[in-house]
Amino acid sequence: MKKERVKGLAALLTAGILLAHSGCSLTTTRVTSETEQLVSYVDDASGTVSMQAGASGSAGQTTAQQANDGKTNATTGKESAKTTASGIKDTSSNNAGRVDNKTEEKLTGSFELQIFVGGYGSECWEYAINEFQKLQPELEINAHLDTNVNAQMKTRWSKDNPPDFVFLEGTNMPKETWMKEGKLKDLSGLHHSGKVYGTSTLIKNQLKNGLVTKYANTSKIYEMPVLLSTYGMWYDQTLFSQKGWTVPKNFSELKSFSVAAKKSGVNPLIYTGQYSGYLVWGLLMPAVASEALASKDVQYFYDVANASRESVFADKRFRNVLTKLDELADAGYFNMSGLSMNHITSQAAWLQRGSALIPNGLWLENEMKDSTPKDFKMRYYPSMLQDAGQPTCVVASSATVGIASKAKNPKAAEAFLRFLYTDDVAKRFAELCAVPSAARTDMSGANLTESAKQVNQMINSAEVTLIAKGSTTWGSVDPVINDCVNQIVAGKYTVDKAIEELQKATRKKNG
Repeated sequence: MKKERVKGLAALLTAGILLAHSGCSLTTTRVTSETEQLVSYVDDASGTVSMQAGASGSAGQTTAQQANDGKTNATTGKESAKTTASGIKDTSSNNAGRVDNKTEEKLTGSFELQIFVGGYGSECWEYAINEFQKLQPELEINAHLDTNVNAQMKTRWSKDNPPDFVFLEGTNMPKETWMKEGKLKDLSGLHHSGKVYGTSTLIKNQLKNGLVTKYANTSKIYEMPVLLSTYGMWYDQTLFSQKGWTVPKNFSELKSFSVAAKKSGVNPLIYTGQYSGYLVWGLLMPAVASEALASKDVQYFYDVANASRESVFADKRFRNVLTKLDELADAGYFNMSGLSMNHITSQAAWLQRGSALIPNGLWLENEMKDSTPKDFKMRYYPSMLQDAGQPTCVVASSATVGIASKAKNPKAAEAFLRFLYTDDVAKRFAELCAVPSAARTDMSGANLTESAKQVNQMINSAEVTLIAKGSTTWGSVDPVINDCVNQIVAGKYTVDKAIEELQKATRKKNG
């Protein structure tokens, strides 16, 4: 047994740690016009990747629940076009996009939405709901926006009385279960032949190439992408400039940087131990992707990400990645206080510049905007654990929405989904939600931060290779891998022990 790196941290964190993602999550911070050349995704069911530079994507994120006071059961009724009866702020403009509303059916009755409020915030959804209300004044819209909304709605879904429309992100979001149980509507027809609201543009032509999740066990489409998201490594350009540090771009450079950071009294790395999926997807899995591409075996990445068989974790490529994590931990390069922190507290600690690097999603800027120091210049580099000469990878996916198969107003739900792909809504999502839309929309003239511009320039640069996360899921192996990385960082597990636990969990999962 290795010497413990943390004393007094009994039983170091639970195995039920959530992967954050949805994800979230390439979860970006807003978009530049270059974002419109995002990754050319292929259908996720095939497990293929686009290796085009200058493409755009997003890494899945089950967005971790944020300490946000949220808007609970916000309701916008037909009399609430400007200020809503429920407290939804009207962040809209005086028009609802370049759409011809006369071509659309007038909608009536009640329309109910379930929107998780996490790192993306709520303003983008408030904007879209208010603009849609203006176009459909006879529709009574009841929008539930809250950090705990998925848990609040659990009983209703189990009793087949769900809201019509749902944002398939956040904690307590069992979307894979809902798909298997038939609780989500098949959207194949909408994708293939549906039109963007008030236009003649087919939705499939408005989406960035292939940004529709197709699950391997079905030909049906149960979710549609609205946002792009991914994880990576974040740093403060102000701190790096002050210290004369160079941003590490591979494992060798990361080690050299860590030596320099330690000498200056700064912890090289911090992450949230309570949601260690941030570390898994922000640092480890991009390196697994690099190993897969370097060995010309893209499928290996998907085999790991799906825990398809025990042998994938014993493979030298995965062992190599875990060994690097172990080496960083042994050298004392992690801020160990992060092991007991959630995402918000670890991010807040990082903003105090006691630690230099943090693995996180592209929603980070928006999530922490109220507590970020004025001179703090958030910057992003996608992957730092790969060997020199290996591809620098971004694991990309999309945040999605769905319609309940038992929806009481499916016409309104479909119309609202189509509305999300209009140019004006997509653009405002990029500005308000601080992540790029899945729509092919010209972002020139959008009000974007310098950080957002840097993120998207980086993602679209020739030095980055994007790999589609698609419908990959560890299932029951998920909490085990999250626990394993924590145990390695804490010095409780050797690499061999972690692999043993992952194989055991995979064996149980696959029967």
